Amino acid sequence: MKDFRGREIKVGSLIAYPGRQGSNSWITVARVIKFGTKRESWTDKTIPTLTVQVEKSSDMYIKPKKQSTIYALDRVVVIEEGESK
Repeated sequence: MKDFRGREIKVGSLIAYPGRQGSNSWITVARVIKFGTKRESWTDKTIPTLTVQVEKSSDMYIKPKKQSTIYALDRVVVIEEGESK
């Protein structure tokens, strides 16, 4: 799996991704814990997901150390390499 710049996303990689709800937007920095997949029921396609642990966020409601799942991987960028597979 690769970020939008073509860098490999690995378990342990430090990544950044944008978030948005309504007119609010923020950037979250997180560490990749594991890879997964999810089946979209309306298209019957399987999409890749990332489970991450939040390190810091510019959104005051997202707490550090919270686990989260990311579905829009085309917006993820690797900041620091993780362990090799």
